[in-house]
Amino acid sequence: MNIKNLLLIFLELSHINIINMKKAFIFDLDNTLINTNAQAHIISPNGDIHQSFTTSLLRDNKGNIKEYLNNGYTINFNEIGDNSDLSYNFLMNGTEINQHFNYFNQKVSESNNNVFILTGRGNKPESIHRFIFDKWNINFLLNNIYTVSYQPLFNQCFQQIKDKYEKHPIFSSFFYEDEHVTYVQKKKKILLFHIITEGNYTELEFYDDDFDNIIEANELKNELSKYDEWKDIQLNIHHVS
Repeated sequence: MNIKNLLLIFLELSHINIINMKKAFIFDLDNTLINTNAQAHIISPNGDIHQSFTTSLLRDNKGNIKEYLNNGYTINFNEIGDNSDLSYNFLMNGTEINQHFNYFNQKVSESNNNVFILTGRGNKPESIHRFIFDKWNINFLLNNIYTVSYQPLFNQCFQQIKDKYEKHPIFSSFFYEDEHVTYVQKKKKILLFHIITEGNYTELEFYDDDFDNIIEANELKNELSKYDEWKDIQLNIHHVS
């Protein structure tokens, strides 16, 4: 076989590999793309606001918040998703984190189909979709918005995973103390898996400011590497600040 034929074969194989590659970009929202003044309020057993946390303080004080919950306190998340209109207003008055937002905007402009928002918020995806259009004039794909704490969306995605993978060994890695997945970062890991498997992506860039989410993403990466169907996936994890 002459050099010309070898070169043609090499180019053909390279073309096939490029076609088969699917890359996705996954961005957190709060403290990754935007900062807001929205707060979660710790409500005492008598109904008073005991303490308030911005999203960054909420991220950094999980231990204290867990202690409150164990002692009869509750958390009001109205400004961070549970009240769509209120949280929308806080988002609209937020400030972009230019370093990360500019990159997000660039990737959306290149190809809207493979860019995702994966946020711990409890908003309906439609609320985040409206905000992205109204503030940034981006016609983002609604189906590419995953709001972890919006239970109907999480339940739907988890059921789809269960239907496909309940008998697969990886399914057991999604359970912890019991079958009720309650922690946001663990739910985020599950929805990240949903994005990967539903889109058949071979390479992903994941951006998040919360180190606990980074840990969970790395655990998923390690789990995927154990199985032939996912061992070649490149999951690149970026802890942003």
